[in-house]
Amino acid sequence: MRSKGSWSSTWRSVRTGLREVIFPGISWVIGDGRVIKFWKDKWLIDKPLSEVTLMALPNGFEELRVCDYWRNDTGWLVEQIEPFIPVELVLKLWAMAIDNVTGARDRLSWGESSDGQFSVSSAYAFISKDNSP
Repeated sequence: MRSKGSWSSTWRSVRTGLREVIFPGISWVIGDGRVIKFWKDKWLIDKPLSEVTLMALPNGFEELRVCDYWRNDTGWLVEQIEPFIPVELVLKLWAMAIDNVTGARDRLSWGESSDGQFSVSSAYAFISKDNSP
């Protein structure tokens, strides 16, 4: 039996649902900062920091991870971040710390519920919120 090489309409719908509903509602929770891309992932605010930069990022910056901007003895390397993001986001950074002590890892969280857990009802509320006038 030959494979047709195309997805069924069911799987296309699942893929569309993931791309348009689930992925936009997911954000990162900081642990050790080794997985999260500082500029490309949603972790500090509800969008990637690359979408709110004040000027173009130098080549290679988008691949840097959160831990690349953190030093255990001094904290955030603000002098490397500050020129690129609004001051209110710099202040948000100052209020955060990376957990290098307990070994906590970065993890994904459903950003549309208070406990970070996905549910169909929270996904429905998320979809409804985007489509309301």
